Amino acid sequence: MTSKSFADSLRQQISDTMTHDWRYYDPVYHLPKDVGTTHVSVLGPGNDAVSVSSSINQYFGARFRSVSTGIILNDGMRDFSFPDMTVHHIPPCPANFIEPGKRPKSSMTPFIVLNSTGDVRLVLGAAGGVRCETASAYTTMHYLRFGTSLASAIELPRLHHSLKPNKIYTEVDRPFEPEEVFAGLTEIHRWKTSQDIAVLQGVVQEGASIFAHSDSRKDGHAAGF
Repeated sequence: MTSKSFADSLRQQISDTMTHDWRYYDPVYHLPKDVGTTHVSVLGPGNDAVSVSSSINQYFGARFRSVSTGIILNDGMRDFSFPDMTVHHIPPCPANFIEPGKRPKSSMTPFIVLNSTGDVRLVLGAAGGVRCETASAYTTMHYLRFGTSLASAIELPRLHHSLKPNKIYTEVDRPFEPEEVFAGLTEIHRWKTSQDIAVLQGVVQEGASIFAHSDSRKDGHAAGF
């Protein structure tokens, strides 16, 4: 997944002038959708950084509470693929089958970006199930490639597409502009609005300065010492 050749093969499928039906992208296997997460990004003295996401998955997880700890147990087993479950004629992913000591595929995307000298540049992560991936990539692109400030990159209106089904999600309270960008897409894709497309927490280090931002899509604030 992290190889440059694989990234190049995906990049070659992207066109600046047209879009395609989901079958064009050749989704070999189907993976279950995961949901709800929470995330914390931390940057401390000495170049110490932590980016951690956690989840109990569905609402109230497995719906069991530990008698000894009071903790609600997760239902992460739902994120595994099962040999007898085929979705939209696409077979389940063998790499995601249950095995001893194995964790299922997850959309959680906590990450830390280092510069060429090994110093922390960006600490980022998201809450929001399958939308974590697109939101994190979109925000990182704006910050690292387009020079957008961390706060602005996190607060920008977002799009989300899961490849299948052909639905493009935009945010209800944050219209995506300009509209002409989407001219002609309605013939292939359906448009839907969503209240929020993930919630991000990020910290960046720029020279001797540290900047942090907590996504206003969810009540929260950055804190420092």
